[in-house]
Amino acid sequence: MGDGAVTVDVVRQGAARKVPVRALKAKAGRILRLMDLKDCELSVALVGDEEIRNLNGRYRSRDEPTDVLSFPVDEPLPTGHRLIGDVVISVEKAARQARQRRRSFDDEMEVLLIHGILHNLGYDHERSPEDEREMRAMERRLRKELKAGEPLAATPTVTKAATSGTRLSAESPPRRSAGWSIRHRRGRRSS
Repeated sequence: MGDGAVTVDVVRQGAARKVPVRALKAKAGRILRLMDLKDCELSVALVGDEEIRNLNGRYRSRDEPTDVLSFPVDEPLPTGHRLIGDVVISVEKAARQARQRRRSFDDEMEVLLIHGILHNLGYDHERSPEDEREMRAMERRLRKELKAGEPLAATPTVTKAATSGTRLSAESPPRRSAGWSIRHRRGRRSS
């Protein structure tokens, strides 16, 4: 289908304008490769509390800032790649959580990035206790592999169908609709 490339676009808005993105972008690409995803793109938006509060209110009916939001897209792109979706992280909330959890800002951003990517792939900790255990286990496994610098052990399938609970191959992710797309906000249509 394609060249196997993984592309990560990162935008910064408001309070996030000064946050360095090179390492985060590289980490996102590594997470996707660890999940054995190829020919795909992911968009990451780093924002402040006000922007994420607005998004959280609009799409989840919760009038409060949250740490991370995910918007699965799964759209084919003209390049032959697949747009996995958008991950939106509040850097202000991440900084507060890092202090509360006594970890570095970079570690907290990694946790939120992994969490958002897994939601885009169909994992959902709010669906059932079993799904929560499965998602948390994958989060721990990805963090461990990122720290070790080694690939995940052979995993037959890595994405989780949002509706059936069955696993799909990376070639056929769950079809989910997006509420908000960085591409569309920038006026760049992907189809």
